[in-house]
Amino acid sequence: MLIKCLLDNFSSYLCELKGRHRLRCEYLEIREYFTSAADCWQEQDDELLEQIEKGTGEGW
Repeated sequence: MLIKCLLDNFSSYLCELKGRHRLRCEYLEIREYFTSAADCWQEQDDELLEQIEKGTGEGW
């Protein structure tokens, strides 16, 4: 009976670790997506600002 209880607890512990690992992996994927999206938006903002500055110099 004690061995079964220990095995059940150990099994629960392993499932919890697996869940944490999966959650961490999903978090890292989401973070990577938002980081790359933010970099893309920053590049577009920089290009737009550059175009505005060029346009302002040309008499805008």
